[in-house]
Order: sequence, then C-alpha cells, then structure tokens
Amino acid sequence: MHKKQRGFSLVELLVAFAILVILALIAIPNLLRAQVSANEASAVGSVHAIDAAQSVFAFSYPSIGYAADLATLGPTQTTITSSNGNNGNGNGNNNGGDNGQGKDRGNHRGQDNGNSNNDNNSGTQTSTITTAGILDNVLGCAASAQLAAPCVKSGYYFVTIGSTTSYTTSARPISPGRTGTHGYYSDGSGVIRYSTDGAYATIADPPLH
Repeated sequence: MHKKQRGFSLVELLVAFAILVILALIAIPNLLRAQVSANEASAVGSVHAIDAAQSVFAFSYPSIGYAADLATLGPTQTTITSSNGNNGNGNGNNNGGDNGQGKDRGNHRGQDNGNSNNDNNSGTQTSTITTAGILDNVLGCAASAQLAAPCVKSGYYFVTIGSTTSYTTSARPISPGRTGTHGYYSDGSGVIRYSTDGAYATIADPPLH
C-alpha cells in the first residue's frame, strides 16, 4: 500500500512566513543604511568635483570669474564671453603709425586715423565659446540654469552659484532620511560643511572631517 503523502500544515507555513518577515526586517534597514552611506560618499565626491571645475573655469576665464551655475560648467550649449581690452590699443597705434608714413599731409592724416582707431578700439574685445565642457551632463545639467531645477545625482540635488569673485556649492538629499541624511556646502575655501537635518548646509555649519 502506498503511504498517503502529507503536505505542509497551516502552522508550518505561518512559521516559515514569520521567519522570512523577520529576516527581511533585519536585512532591509541594513541595505538602506548602506545605500545612504553610498549616496553621501558620492555627494561629497561630487561637491569636490564642482569645486575643482569652478577653479578651472575661473582660471580659464578670468574676466568672468566663477561659473554662474552648473549648466555653464557642463557640456550643454551655453555662451561664454571673455574680454580683453589690450588688443584695441595695439591696433589703434599700429594703424596710426602705418598711415602716418610719407608726406606731412599724410602724417597728419595718419595721426588722426590712429587717434580715431584708438578711441574706437580701446573698449572690450570679446571672444565667445559655446561650452565650458568641464563637467559631464549629469552634474552639469542644463536644468541647473534655474535654482528651482538643480542637477540630480545618486539621490542628491546639486546647485552652484557663482559671481566674478566668489561661488558657493550646495547639495542635499532628494528624500532626507531615505536617500541621505546630510546636506553639504562648499565655497572658494575648499572646505566642505555639512548639516544633519537633510537641508542645504551653510557656511555656519561644521566642517566635514
């Protein structure tokens, strides 16, 4: 005679399900904490990258200073105008000298032309490029031209605001407590500061060690 096969009882199934729930309750928070730590480490690295990009930009375009936003540092098509006022004076003087060779009448005419060219060209001579191309299209996103639409990377928002003489960079988690717990701040000093409430940090917050 064949023995009757016996399946799992309801109690056994409930015990197995309870064990799975307990394991999930232990594992999921650890996974979330690991993800938060990874996001925060990535955010600090991104702030360092933005600081370096601002330094490169200011060195490359001294008449502009620091980039106004992340879009200016990125690969998207933006217009950057740098100025140089020395070329105008050189052109004016050369034209005057060249036109002034020959007779007395020509000399007077050359001086007049030289003075006129000097006045017209002594202003700003501009050269325009279409992109800085220092950051990639993730940190240097086009949306960052508006403060309300910062760039997004690894669970964090990023914003930089620059002027001729200074800049600030800020980062905060998209969902505080879930994608990160710290906000960050940096400026031309290169010191990164952090907040513990998930908001954008400020210069008043403690430095990150």
